[in-house]
Amino acid sequence: MVLGEALPIISIIIYGALGGLVAGYAFKRIAKLIVVLIALLIFAVNYLGYTELFGVNYNIVSEYIIEQTGLLSSSILTTVIVNIPLSVGFLLGFIIGIKKL
Repeated sequence: MVLGEALPIISIIIYGALGGLVAGYAFKRIAKLIVVLIALLIFAVNYLGYTELFGVNYNIVSEYIIEQTGLLSSSILTTVIVNIPLSVGFLLGFIIGIKKL
């Protein structure tokens, strides 16, 4: 009886691990491209701001980033707490996908 009751939780953890494995593998493969694109974007904005072709108000930008990261972290925490079995499996699979594949 114990295995029958734990089977749904185990299957959710396995599905999460498989999803995490795929996500970790994909993340590992495209992370360099994303970093390069973000660096080029930051470089372009700074260059255009330096040459005064483009006005950048860094106070507004920094306040916006701080506000958005605060909202993002609280929503991620809530999602993880609600979906603990899936999150555990996903996290384990993600780590394996980044490290091994």
